[in-house]
Amino acid sequence: MTDTEPGFDPESRSGLTLRVLSLPEGIAHTVTELQIPNVTKDSSDDLRFSAEHVYRAVVFEGGGLAWSPDGSNLAFVSGHDGTSADLYVVSRDLREITRLTDGPNQAYQISWSPDSRYIFHTGASNFGTGAGYVMEGVWVARADGTGVRSLYEPDPRTGAEVLVDWVAVDTALVHSWRPDCGENNLITVNVASGEKQVVWPDYFNQATYNPDSGAILIDAQDIDCNPEGASGFYLIEPGGTELEQVSGDEYYSQLPGLPADPMPVALEEYLETLLEVESVIWVEP
Repeated sequence: MTDTEPGFDPESRSGLTLRVLSLPEGIAHTVTELQIPNVTKDSSDDLRFSAEHVYRAVVFEGGGLAWSPDGSNLAFVSGHDGTSADLYVVSRDLREITRLTDGPNQAYQISWSPDSRYIFHTGASNFGTGAGYVMEGVWVARADGTGVRSLYEPDPRTGAEVLVDWVAVDTALVHSWRPDCGENNLITVNVASGEKQVVWPDYFNQATYNPDSGAILIDAQDIDCNPEGASGFYLIEPGGTELEQVSGDEYYSQLPGLPADPMPVALEEYLETLLEVESVIWVEP
């Protein structure tokens, strides 16, 4: 992705282009422009508003392009053929661009399923100024262009829906975020059937998934937003549905990396035995 005229002014929204660099030849192939065409300072307020949000969807909001795991297709969001950011795929040989979505909202946060069949994405009508987005939905598109499924409608109070990871070839781990209390409502959703399963309904600091073991670890704090006052680390074993409290203490977590002062030895050994995540998550009292 190249931007020859970076910036948010309308005159600076015409240089964003998707290009694919062929190696080792070093030849850059232009795929398409990515922004709404012909937007100027004299365009309507609505069109200029749309152009700004398309720019944000493409450049900033959760990644605007991603190669499929099998390397056969590149998914990207673009506003070149309308007045919103829609989802497209282009084949590796760049011969065919397929438009997967066509709607008034801004598609963003695209992620391929591990088997390269589906593309998870979220949509917002307004990215806001820091207190959350106006969420419109969570969808999955078939990469072959044969259909788009609405997975669920976010709670109106939600300021974002966040993909944590894929926990199976057809199942995503997702949570909501609210500006008043933060992360909440951790769920798995099967993109083929639409079936949802609640993992953690309350608020939490962070959730992480270990792809090697298949375990999910949740870091929660006792805050006013949690009606039950849950706090500590909670573990869900691979393929399980029951939460196991690893520790009742509160910790501050960070991903990725290790702190200068390592976690308590007993907890580290326990987590290592259960999760093998010593290189993925660290905790500090």
